[in-house]
Amino acid sequence: MWENALGVIFGLLSGISNHTGTIFQKHALNRIPDDRKKVTRQLLKNPLWLTGFFLNLILTSILNIFAHMWVGPAVLQGLNAIGLIVLAIGAAYLLKEKLHAPEIIGIIINIIGVTIFGFANLIVKNELYDFTSTGFFIRISIFTGIFTLAAIFCDIFKNKNPIIPALESGFLFLMTAPWMSVMIATIGKSFKGAATPNELILFIISCFALPGTNYFGIIRLQQAYSKKERQAINLRIVQLIPTQIGPLIYFYLIYFMPSPTYYSLALALIGTTLIIISGFLLGKREFQLRKIQ
Repeated sequence: MWENALGVIFGLLSGISNHTGTIFQKHALNRIPDDRKKVTRQLLKNPLWLTGFFLNLILTSILNIFAHMWVGPAVLQGLNAIGLIVLAIGAAYLLKEKLHAPEIIGIIINIIGVTIFGFANLIVKNELYDFTSTGFFIRISIFTGIFTLAAIFCDIFKNKNPIIPALESGFLFLMTAPWMSVMIATIGKSFKGAATPNELILFIISCFALPGTNYFGIIRLQQAYSKKERQAINLRIVQLIPTQIGPLIYFYLIYFMPSPTYYSLALALIGTTLIIISGFLLGKREFQLRKIQ
């Protein structure tokens, strides 16, 4: 029981860390001159952006590892959504504005959604799951192939609309959670030389999949933010939708787990829907960060 509680706590903290990093990175990006020449080089020299990068990628990844160990990827994604509250409050603070009624409603809906999703109990214990299963190997390979093709398709058209790189980042981040679980489950056996061929292949793939999906996901999201046209588009929500449907894909289609209770699927769907709705209400603040100079 204590492991489940710690997993939930680390999952919530990872969402807070991730979205706090987003605020720092966005604020740093806004302070770059309008010509935006050599954006990447300027960002790499910016302490605020580097702090955001540390929170977004490094600290969040560490927290995610512990959460994965104790509750698995399905529950984790739902818990991460609590960070939307941090995003809204942080943006309001930087803009020196009060939260508006729709945002307060969004915060309440977010808390309710995350709580309901948690009660779905879509927990997958790494130490109890058979990663040597051929069925799992096939399912995660198909899953990765489909969403890699979706990301490549988005990449081809990424300059057409700021929505597209945001959507691409969503597909890339969608692949992160299951591959992190795979790495955690197979890394020990692989280094000890005790891994089965399936486990060894999965471990090798995870070594490329994890850094690759995180790196390109962040880059594409930054590219979406740097677009000046269509500022009213809620890019965070575009990215949020694929990652929030992820838990259902992980639990029911990749891990192929039965529902813990007869109402688990219904709770997961309701929680996911509420989280996405809260995102629409809270995500506007992310675009208002463009005002900060």
